[in-house]
Amino acid sequence: MNNAFLRKITACLLFILFSFISIIAQSFISYTIPSQNQLNVSRNSQIIVGFNESMLDSTLNNNSIIAHGTFSGRQFGEIYYDSSNNTITYSATEAFTSGEKVSITLTNDIKNALGEPLSPAFSFEFNIKSDTGFSTMTCEKYQSINGINSIEDMKVADLDLDGDFDLIFATSSTRKIITYINDTHANFAQFFEYDLEYNPICLSTGDYNNDGRIDVAVAETYNAIFLRASGNGQLHVYGSIEINLTGFLESCDFNNDGNIDAVGLEWDDSSNPQKRKVCYIKNLGNGNFEKIFSYEFIPDFTERLFYAGEVDFDNDGFIDLIISRIEKYQVLFLKNNGEGIFSLLTIKYFNSTPYSFALGDFNSDANIDIAFVTGESGWEGLKVYRNFGDAVFVYFDAFYLHSYSWDTYCTDFNNDGNVDLVASYGVGQRVGIYYGSGDLYFNSINQVWLNPSSNPYLISVADFDTDGDVDIAVLNDGTNGRKLYFLQNGPDISSVQGEEIKSFDYLLSQNYPNPFNPSTVISYQLSVIGFVTLKVYDILGREIATLVNEEKPAGEYEVEFNAANLPSGIYFYQIKAGNFVETEKMVLLK
Repeated sequence: MNNAFLRKITACLLFILFSFISIIAQSFISYTIPSQNQLNVSRNSQIIVGFNESMLDSTLNNNSIIAHGTFSGRQFGEIYYDSSNNTITYSATEAFTSGEKVSITLTNDIKNALGEPLSPAFSFEFNIKSDTGFSTMTCEKYQSINGINSIEDMKVADLDLDGDFDLIFATSSTRKIITYINDTHANFAQFFEYDLEYNPICLSTGDYNNDGRIDVAVAETYNAIFLRASGNGQLHVYGSIEINLTGFLESCDFNNDGNIDAVGLEWDDSSNPQKRKVCYIKNLGNGNFEKIFSYEFIPDFTERLFYAGEVDFDNDGFIDLIISRIEKYQVLFLKNNGEGIFSLLTIKYFNSTPYSFALGDFNSDANIDIAFVTGESGWEGLKVYRNFGDAVFVYFDAFYLHSYSWDTYCTDFNNDGNVDLVASYGVGQRVGIYYGSGDLYFNSINQVWLNPSSNPYLISVADFDTDGDVDIAVLNDGTNGRKLYFLQNGPDISSVQGEEIKSFDYLLSQNYPNPFNPSTVISYQLSVIGFVTLKVYDILGREIATLVNEEKPAGEYEVEFNAANLPSGIYFYQIKAGNFVETEKMVLLK
């Protein structure tokens, strides 16, 4: 029996043993609602976790059960343990945000009735659905971003906590992080600059200090800097660590301890040949971070371009890592052992360049599938691979893109329960939205041309105009000047005629000011005459006040809400007019 055969047998036995240990270790948990990778979860849904045995009630709290939203940050909630069926029910204090991914972490501070900890800790993810959505996008407007060149990255966060989404840019020409604040109608104005010592490489976002606000991390030439959001649109240093990052920076709770960590690719030029090291940047809390090398490979000297994504692709409760090596025609699937240490699970080889990619459960089977943008001679397109479980990815379909894509995302744009794809055409002067059918096929292509003509570069998705659906922000490549385009979810209202306008020209605006004390103004718009109700509810859904309850002619209206007799907290206001129903959140802060 040769040594190679013995090594294979040993590896198989170790894999079986590890899998068995994982099953035993996580036997506390019998099910979760929502389930792993579930789509179209309501913003106000309760979260339920079932256990296989009695749990120690005192260990089930907001310190051991952590909720993070990619847009909303750290969430807090009410937790109820039902000892009769060994389940906990988690009700978030604030509603989650349309289009965001939510991660629920069950840390090992949770113990059973015997005092034994949940080990290893466990996490599961699900996706929040939009309140509405359409099968079309329109390029409603654009604005010039003057004086900013060499933009390396663009990210989204609600920096001023007013309920809409702002933009963050990293620019190497001036070595700055620059924020643009949204006026709730997708009009952005430059607000704040943070000076860097070195050139920025890329950005990432996450609630690194667990204060309920999305913060910003920047990889510059020799450091990773974590900037906390103050809540008024400004950024301040929270922590930093020396590291020579290149390629990417991804943020997530990789070790399930409740803190948002980061993973990057360090360029090690101290040896010959040079290496790329996957570096786990562990968040120790209180602004302290530790770097831990977990995987390395030797690239060509010129290999510098990479794409990366984080997701639990084998459904074991740990967030894994995917790296696209576009200059080597291969993609690495790295498995997380639960401590932020990654090992190579498999390599997928391509006959062409794998550019950006999108991760999502395209066929609703609880397994994360993947769509790669690839570039061949005369053909650029998306190749879709189905995940059959345990990261066994099998080619399923491909479709033409007209051009390679620097950026690709997936979400449910038209709110039909299926994952859709959006890709920027690198030299095509347009953005393509491909609507999912639920079985890994994508159709109903919506191509949106940028006007004035320019090539798209970076894209971000969020509800930028606060109307309950998911829109697209597009940054061009600098052709004809640096511009930011807003792609609105829904038809161009100016082109809708006659009776059709009844479906689209209602509008409920964000209250102003927000937060408020003790009064605020709510504005709404009606396109046709009709009966209108406008009511206010508390966080538990109890009706607080009726502001409007009568027939109104078409027009624009304002109504004042006075909360002098109410306690501080989160409140919701909802309008109903015909078939139109819209809800917004407001904050009373005394």
